[in-house]
Amino acid sequence: MISRQVRPPLLALAVGALLLGSAGAAAAAVPDPLPIGPNQVFAGQVNGVADNAPIRTDCLGPITLGETGHPLAGQYVEAVPAPASSATAGYTGSAGQLLQVSLTAPVSSTLSTLIGTLNSYYVQLPVPTSLTVPCSGTGVVAFTPTPGSPTARSATVTVDFLSGP
Repeated sequence: MISRQVRPPLLALAVGALLLGSAGAAAAAVPDPLPIGPNQVFAGQVNGVADNAPIRTDCLGPITLGETGHPLAGQYVEAVPAPASSATAGYTGSAGQLLQVSLTAPVSSTLSTLIGTLNSYYVQLPVPTSLTVPCSGTGVVAFTPTPGSPTARSATVTVDFLSGP
């Protein structure tokens, strides 16, 4: 027979082990980074969304046409493997080992702004809060294989700029 003084610590130990075991199972559901390499089909995502993805801005109050702001912190882009049948998928081509991620938005020009470079799938690359973006409207985030090749194809994600948190 176990005394009352021993039972509570054993119960706490058992509950702790159960909680650690379930936390480990949840962590296992998150994919590990997977290196980007040649001849791979991939899709881009912005904040976990593959099309019409929201990018929240620091713009507040009534928005006027042409007003600009900056993306709020905590937003990201990432690339994921995709099925070959996906109509919006990119292809790394015969040489691609990296994806350069850039944003094109109608601010004062149509030039692309580099967000950063990915060398693995399932890695969340932060959207820089220093970028100047429209307070409303749309833009495009392109995931471009590097180095390029005749068979390489970029993946794009249309983004919607939204004011406020």
